[in-house]
Amino acid sequence: MIFSEAAEQWFEYKQPFVRAATLRNYSTLKGILIKYFKDCDTEKIKRSDIQTYINLCGESYTRQTVISRLKILRQIFEHLEELNEDFISPVSKIKIPRCKNSKELIISTVSDINKLMKVKCPQYKKDLIQIAFRTGMRIGEILTLKWSDINFEENYLIVNRTLSVYNNGHVIINAPKTPRSHRAIDLDSVTISILKRIMSENGTSNDFIFTKKNGEIYSRQCVRLYELCDKAGIPRRNFHSLRHTHISYCLSHKIDITTVQSRAGHTDATTTLHYA
Repeated sequence: MIFSEAAEQWFEYKQPFVRAATLRNYSTLKGILIKYFKDCDTEKIKRSDIQTYINLCGESYTRQTVISRLKILRQIFEHLEELNEDFISPVSKIKIPRCKNSKELIISTVSDINKLMKVKCPQYKKDLIQIAFRTGMRIGEILTLKWSDINFEENYLIVNRTLSVYNNGHVIINAPKTPRSHRAIDLDSVTISILKRIMSENGTSNDFIFTKKNGEIYSRQCVRLYELCDKAGIPRRNFHSLRHTHISYCLSHKIDITTVQSRAGHTDATTTLHYA
């Protein structure tokens, strides 16, 4: 069997078991691997061939990208092993080479956030930016917030769900990314004020806080932060950078690592320390 056929079989096998967002990522990685291995006979692909490919990846990509590609390669060949008991996967004892340095974490400043608040754009975009900056929540978590998730008496919210993708026009809402992502986040006075204003303006007839006039949830691409940064005259950032900024801001203000880890929903504290 040639590699492209093996990859397609693996992809078809995985579809019922993973989320739409994960499947989309798998599809991208599958295409990248097929482009390299193309019509190679899987029976003739050796461990040295896999190592050569991984070494090449390390020259141009970060360690995390290389690991992601190796992971999918391993799964494709392990699936072949399951289909053919005589087949032995060549993805064994592959070493991760020294890779291109990861991009520096993109962190905004409080001044940048203030400039964004002065840009002419729909108010809901500014509200999403402020909440991301002040809570460290992911965009999918914010967009699926419900009024029932907010405790105004004790000033905190609960992260219960996330928006994965729009699939042919249909909203897909899942549980948070990891068990630790299901968390409580204390809210500051500014965030509470924003939420109370939205409640006053829109009411609570819709369970979800951030919706269009027709009641639909906004898509994950509703805030094109690059464009707003250009208008504000500040360095370009993506929306997820607001999460990075929040975590970095908390650590720089001497909030203990356990508390910051909990707010971010990180499984491992070393991930949180990466922002220090």
